[in-house]
Amino acid sequence: MNFLKPKSNDHNILLVGKTGSGFGDTRGVMQDDDNITNILETVIPQANLSSVVLVINGSDARLTEDLKYVISCLRSNLPDDLFENTLVVFTNCVEPNFSIESLEIPGVEKEGRNFTMQNSAFGQEYNKIAARAQKQRVTDWNNSMETVDEIIEVISHFHPKSTKSFSEIASARETIAQVLHEIINYIIDSLKVKKVLDRNRGSVENQGSQLIKRMEFEPTEDPNLICMLCNKVCNYGCKLNTTYNRLCSSITLLGKCKKCGCKAKNHYHLRKKLVEKERTLAYLLEEMKQKDTSVVVASTKKKVITLNGEIDGLSAYQNSKDELATTADQVEKISNNIEQKVDSLRVAVIKVKGVCSGYNLNEIDKRLKQIEEKSKETITNENIREDFEKKVKQLKDKIVEIKELYKKPIGEKKE
Repeated sequence: MNFLKPKSNDHNILLVGKTGSGFGDTRGVMQDDDNITNILETVIPQANLSSVVLVINGSDARLTEDLKYVISCLRSNLPDDLFENTLVVFTNCVEPNFSIESLEIPGVEKEGRNFTMQNSAFGQEYNKIAARAQKQRVTDWNNSMETVDEIIEVISHFHPKSTKSFSEIASARETIAQVLHEIINYIIDSLKVKKVLDRNRGSVENQGSQLIKRMEFEPTEDPNLICMLCNKVCNYGCKLNTTYNRLCSSITLLGKCKKCGCKAKNHYHLRKKLVEKERTLAYLLEEMKQKDTSVVVASTKKKVITLNGEIDGLSAYQNSKDELATTADQVEKISNNIEQKVDSLRVAVIKVKGVCSGYNLNEIDKRLKQIEEKSKETITNENIREDFEKKVKQLKDKIVEIKELYKKPIGEKKE
């Protein structure tokens, strides 16, 4: 179970267990994702949180894979400072059958923030069991009530933690989704340019004025709900004042977008809108050069293409064909080098790991896989699809480097 109990001496307590709508849901990992979102959305409106109480079946013979997964989910979603206020309650036992230390929850064992409860009271009806069992049940019940009093006493001395860190984690997650979306669009744009150049043997001399369609971001006053899978805006002028998309008016109670049907986690909010534009090949090439400092552009006496003046730029291009001559190899270098855009991904990872050191970086792989598969559906040309897969593979290699670099908490020395 998981729910917020705000009436315990004015202390907000988050109870998390491996049942019903908690972690390790029997309906599968996808349901777990929804449950985690529900938990976070319950917590975020609160100003503070006094304690997290993790309820575990202590009668399990060992630390099961399911339980390891539950702990992983917890560590990937809770801010580090909240672990100072985390308790573990083992049920159905006098002592747990596995090492408390194996849970890898900071301070739970050393600081004595663990308790046991033999809750036999939830068995058969009292009057249907033997007298000896009845006596044992009364003992178990009294012991459990004493344990509850101890737990409440411990929690009452905790200093409540601000829930601001939850918003910071959610904001970093949104940034990761946004950056991945932008990188995929960038890759697709570069491949469109390469396709035209390949057709013309690497020269723009005869193709500089050719128009190419692409999606562009334009600034807006209010944030918009954007789907990274459908590559479109699902809700314009969203008044949402939180980082949790499930609270957006465009998202149903089941956690799906009313407009596109994708899950809330595949969306993010941004003060920009996506607009389809037609740009000339010459314009796109110059833009790519200006954005990518790793490509050395031949020096010229005058700027050939201005990004804010495409008409003037095209006119200049017509008079400067030799200066603008670009080979497919140069474009290949441009599309290969996504280092600058990956830097934004690194910044988001540093931000989330700084607040939540247990954040599971494999989430990035899951998001990228989803947007990759969706994007491939829109690519009909087999050669372009093959090139797209190669570029995404390069992106994945970059992500592996990020994961390796930040797999430990920020600031922790690597062995």
